[in-house]
Amino acid sequence: MESPKTRDERVGWYRWMLERAGYAPEVYAGEVRFKHEGGLYQILATDDQTYVSVVYPRFWPFKTLSERARAEAAACTATVATKAAKVLITDDNNVSAAVELFCSPPESLEPVLEKAIFSLQYAATRFKQEVAS
Repeated sequence: MESPKTRDERVGWYRWMLERAGYAPEVYAGEVRFKHEGGLYQILATDDQTYVSVVYPRFWPFKTLSERARAEAAACTATVATKAAKVLITDDNNVSAAVELFCSPPESLEPVLEKAIFSLQYAATRFKQEVAS
């Protein structure tokens, strides 16, 4: 099988990879979405053939400015404490986490996907601990 070159080919390959790993992925608007241990995750492919982002989106919503300030502080702490994940405050008043990688060829995501998911879970857990403290 030739390495996927276009964005659509990479999306198809990520979907196939997840199916092989036992997930039930869905493709929506160029994203591959899948569930893992109760959380919804996404793999985002861009026009850059070497770049991929594995995301745990919107795992912590907030409503007020004080909640936002607390979320920002917790996001910084969780990001520093996590090897590969970044915890981000989104424009729609949610908190997400992402692992961004350069994978060339795109198939090189497969052996590190579980580690990326673990890193996202750890970052979310650490964020929640910080918010609660």
